Amino acid sequence: MNPAERPTTQDTAIVEALGRPLTVLYTQAAAGAAEPAVQRVLELRSFLALVEDQAVKTRDRIRQAADPAGDLYSVPARHLRWQTELLEQTLEVGRRYGHTLRELLGVPPADTSPSRRPVQFTQSKIATISPRDGGLTARPGPADAPVAAGAGAGRHRR
Repeated sequence: MNPAERPTTQDTAIVEALGRPLTVLYTQAAAGAAEPAVQRVLELRSFLALVEDQAVKTRDRIRQAADPAGDLYSVPARHLRWQTELLEQTLEVGRRYGHTLRELLGVPPADTSPSRRPVQFTQSKIATISPRDGGLTARPGPADAPVAAGAGAGRHRR
C-alpha cells in the first residue's frame, strides 16, 4: 500500500491545519504545485504512515506469539524479546515523527495542560539607579513611578 493511502494518527490534524483533504494535498505535491512547507509535512506524514504500519505488524506478531491457544514453546524467548524491542523503538520513532509534524503544523500536543497565568510581581518598580561607583543600586519606589532613563543598562567591565 502506498504511504499516501495509509491512515496515520496525525491525518485529522494535518487536514485541519492545512484546510484541504490529503488526496488534494498529495495531488498538488505530485504536480509540483505544493508549497515547500506542505511538501515537508507530506514527507513526514509518509514516514509516519510507514512507521505506524510497522508498529501494527510487529504488535500483531507479538500477539500471535502470545496467543493462549498457541503452543507456548513454539516461539523462542529471544525472538519475543527482539520483537518487543522492535516495537518499542518503532513507537518511539512514531512519537518523534508525530511531535515534529505537530510542530510544523503549529498544533499543540493533545495532552498539554492548560497554560498558566503570567507571573505578577507585587514589588514596586525600580525608580532610581545610582551609578556613583560604577555599581548599580536599586531603590524601590511607588509602582506607578517612572523608570529612570538607562535603567537596567549596566556597565560592562573587561
